[in-house]
Amino acid sequence: MSYQSHGLFKQVCEEFALRLDLSLKELADHLGIDRHTLSNLVKKQTGMSFRHWSQGQRLDRACRVLLESPTSTIKEVAFSAGYRSPQVFVRAFRRQHEITPSAWRDREGPSVRRNAAGLRTTTTT
Repeated sequence: MSYQSHGLFKQVCEEFALRLDLSLKELADHLGIDRHTLSNLVKKQTGMSFRHWSQGQRLDRACRVLLESPTSTIKEVAFSAGYRSPQVFVRAFRRQHEITPSAWRDREGPSVRRNAAGLRTTTTT
């Protein structure tokens, strides 16, 4: 990995984090590079296609929002994670986590704590 490609990939990550709804073409146009160059860069840096990498970035953001904003609706989480449709978001989330976003938030949310060994424990109120 060259320093130049590492710097460009860092820029790609930063720009994509600001606008998770961007497609490969839209992001490439925004950065002023060819979409094939962008696609190859992401593949070289991550070992994943742009589609899989961007999906992972969106789902990571969705997980953070689910935990940090427990009152957010699934529609709000979907849009904040760059999805244009809550239905598409729920399908992608289920494919990745094998559980719905709401059920995941209930399972991983504020009532779930980790003990000193890192094991999950639930608090009762």
